[in-house]
Amino acid sequence: MPDKKKIAKLKELGADPDRLAKIAERDALIAREAAAAGRLGLEAHARKVAAEVRAEIAPGGKLVPEQGWLSFAPMPSDLCRVSPFAPMSKAEVAHRPWVDAMTIAKSSWGELCYTGPRLSVFEEDVFLALLALIDDPAERRESEVRGMPTTAWKGPLRQLLGLMGLTDGASNYGRVKRALRYMRATTFEITLKSGRVNGCGLIGNYDFDPKTKEVSVTVDPVFHELYSKGSVTRLDVERRSKLAGAVTKCLYRFVMSHKGARWDGHWMTVARAINLDLSQPDKELRRLLRGAVAGMIKAGILAKGSALKGENLALVRVARTLAHSRP
Repeated sequence: MPDKKKIAKLKELGADPDRLAKIAERDALIAREAAAAGRLGLEAHARKVAAEVRAEIAPGGKLVPEQGWLSFAPMPSDLCRVSPFAPMSKAEVAHRPWVDAMTIAKSSWGELCYTGPRLSVFEEDVFLALLALIDDPAERRESEVRGMPTTAWKGPLRQLLGLMGLTDGASNYGRVKRALRYMRATTFEITLKSGRVNGCGLIGNYDFDPKTKEVSVTVDPVFHELYSKGSVTRLDVERRSKLAGAVTKCLYRFVMSHKGARWDGHWMTVARAINLDLSQPDKELRRLLRGAVAGMIKAGILAKGSALKGENLALVRVARTLAHSRP
């Protein structure tokens, strides 16, 4: 049932009626999903939801030819990859804006939206490292919480930091804990053309022991089953961690989300897709893109033919290493 006390309090504070309706709808959906999960067991429920969603998106198990599977959802490749993770300044990191129903993908199958705090590239680094560990059978922990099976990773925080290419220390501990807090507050909502709505987040519960410096993170089972399972390897994360700068990492994400070895288009398309601050002068945006391209050429990810010339940006991949697309 919706949290009536919370909604009544928001009414007293003069909250927007449309927003209250969305909150009530979301709370009712969470309650229904929780009841279903309790009957089936969490993992079985996650598989059931994922299978039903995929059946509506791709009847018979196949996507229409012009669609490719990206990290979060299938979408026409010419729309380019959209992400909730963005390059952010220190000031932006300290004061996070709230993102409400940002469209990640929209196509004939429906729409996928993100709601939550604006996420930085550092949060993406943490999330990808967690996925790599959780998808490693030697690292993954499967247990039961209140009678429901869960998938999690538990280990020393220095192991997670090492995979991200960072040093062990109090400063980075604090950054990771903050990243987990923000990711716990996320919601991805997929609305299918049938009208069905499914909501899930990046991670479930997390726990940090300040004495042992161990962290335990449970993934959201529906998100993991539907969007991210098997999509990231240690090699992907380690290679990404060696790239210098948030913009370079965002461009890496964009480049590796396309099936073809070459992408050509207007440079502003890429600037939007990797969430650059478009209020900056074009000269600065072009400088950031040129620097990111140069960094990826140096890392051996892009070929030397990759360049920004005039209004056209050419991105030529040397070899595919990140399994972000699915057959």
